[in-house]
Amino acid sequence: MKNQRFAGSAPIFLCNRTNKYIINGSYSTLTQLTSVEINYIVLMDLSSILILPLHWYLLWALLIPICLTVIPPKPYRAYVSSILLFPILIKAQWFYKIDETNNNASIALMLQGVFINLFFYTFNLFFIVKYPELTDYRLGVESLEDVKKLRPCTWKKFNWCLHRSIWGSLVGTSWNWGPRSLPSNSSSQISFTNWLKSFVVKYIIYDRMLWLFLRTEFIQTRGWGVEHVDDFNLFDENAKISTLNQLVIASCAVFCIYFGIQTIYDIMMFINVLLLRRYEFGEYLPLFGSFNGNYTVSSLWGNVWHKLMYQLTVPHSKLIAGCDYRAIHLNQPPKYGTEKWRKYLMFFLVFTFTGIFHAMGTLNMPWNLGAGYNIHAPYGEYLPKWISRCFYSFAFFQFQFFLIVLEEFVQEAYKKFINVHLPKPILFIIGMTWISISEVYLLLLYLDELVKSGFDIRELVIYY
Repeated sequence: MKNQRFAGSAPIFLCNRTNKYIINGSYSTLTQLTSVEINYIVLMDLSSILILPLHWYLLWALLIPICLTVIPPKPYRAYVSSILLFPILIKAQWFYKIDETNNNASIALMLQGVFINLFFYTFNLFFIVKYPELTDYRLGVESLEDVKKLRPCTWKKFNWCLHRSIWGSLVGTSWNWGPRSLPSNSSSQISFTNWLKSFVVKYIIYDRMLWLFLRTEFIQTRGWGVEHVDDFNLFDENAKISTLNQLVIASCAVFCIYFGIQTIYDIMMFINVLLLRRYEFGEYLPLFGSFNGNYTVSSLWGNVWHKLMYQLTVPHSKLIAGCDYRAIHLNQPPKYGTEKWRKYLMFFLVFTFTGIFHAMGTLNMPWNLGAGYNIHAPYGEYLPKWISRCFYSFAFFQFQFFLIVLEEFVQEAYKKFINVHLPKPILFIIGMTWISISEVYLLLLYLDELVKSGFDIRELVIYY
């Protein structure tokens, strides 16, 4: 086998090196081994994103602060803004054909589908929050009184609206919308030296994990290689990857997603804090939490994983479930919405909306980028084809709701009938085992469906 240069997806670091690795010479499994010399460069290629309808998304992003600046809050801002903004999103979402001729469109197609969440963002801003100038202000930088004094149709008001609507998403300060469950002082105590040490260690782990993921025959053939169609189906007798290696691959995928998101967040933080000096470290809240004390599926999604979907799912779910969202947003006691069934309904809706966003990304694939329609699509003989194509992309998140209900039932039963205090190491082992077993099976099915739809992670890496 000739030398190859592989690319990981670290956004800023370049690395040339030659090493001896033990891998599968035919890319078919991780267990038949041979020695191969590999050279590679670590570089992220984001060029495929340029084929998105960026001009329509930029127009939408620019009109939001203009609407907030020019249109008075009462009584027509929400309706006039909707007339202007929603047609732009409809055009970008359903009436813009992405060019697929260069076989580099899968990333763009997935993002175009997922961007249905921009409809939720717009609705939340103008119909649920309604008046962000009465609720949003930068702590330690400005006060609510300062914001109220800003006059409409002025540059100061526009500048404030730009930062509180779209700019926060671009620079990262609004990525974490659920800070109450995370340490409030962590980001203010960041040491560049400690961050750099942590980054190097995580990068080495990420580099090896991405390498293992990309070397599987399943990824090389987009899930349609001969005798490798079932490689990502855990415990399937036809899978050519062992159960242990399937678990390793699932862990690789999760860690690479975590590292990619966190690295982009860190880069934007240091650019805006250290170089441009426009923000303080304290304004960049921790994006991910720790597993310390979080040993349940509920705490995994509530305290550990990122909050990028918070403003796109939680406000709408609280509104439908009957929660007093505006009171919570204003830090006031809610007048209603404290019943347990409302809480479960809210959880159900949060994961439903999240599943819809991810399913739209999978469904937006034309499937001619992969090997065609997945012949193993779940319940294909009973469900419409379009549902079968994105079944696990949606079901993975819906399944989380039932896991949360199940574990709360078990916890309540344990406290009622046993109520024995367990040492923290035992809780950690039980909790992490429960999370791993409950999450991996459907995660692999989700990855299987996404890859077979035509999604190709190799578009983000550069080969030489």
